[in-house]
Amino acid sequence: MSLVLPHDIAPIPGDAAGIRSKADRFTRTADAILDAVDALRTSIAQTRNHTSEALDVLAENAGSVSEQLSTLESRYRVAGSALGDFGDALETAQAEARSLVDQSAQTAPNLAYYDRQIAIYTDERTTTTRPSSPRSPVT
Repeated sequence: MSLVLPHDIAPIPGDAAGIRSKADRFTRTADAILDAVDALRTSIAQTRNHTSEALDVLAENAGSVSEQLSTLESRYRVAGSALGDFGDALETAQAEARSLVDQSAQTAPNLAYYDRQIAIYTDERTTTTRPSSPRSPVT
């Protein structure tokens, strides 16, 4: 298996900072959901001090909502973490690619020169004939 290199090397597109910004927003949303869950659970705990069917139903519904919000918080936190990791990986890859693009630009003139040299020597090889073998002396 042979390695095939591209003829043109280009920078890797993407907005790593923008992706990390979105990741931060997801994480802040997860934090806000967690605060809401804590507040809801505190409210539920406070209703247990009172006797009322309405408060019991409210506490039951709030408990269900609290569980759903906890699941949602986890999803936002995981998504924020994954986006942050991707933003970091993208930035690293872009920096490495930028270095390769710069190296490619610096070596392009040499490549053209050596391609011409190869063509010259290939042409010389095909047009040069081998000298005939020496004849043995006639006696």
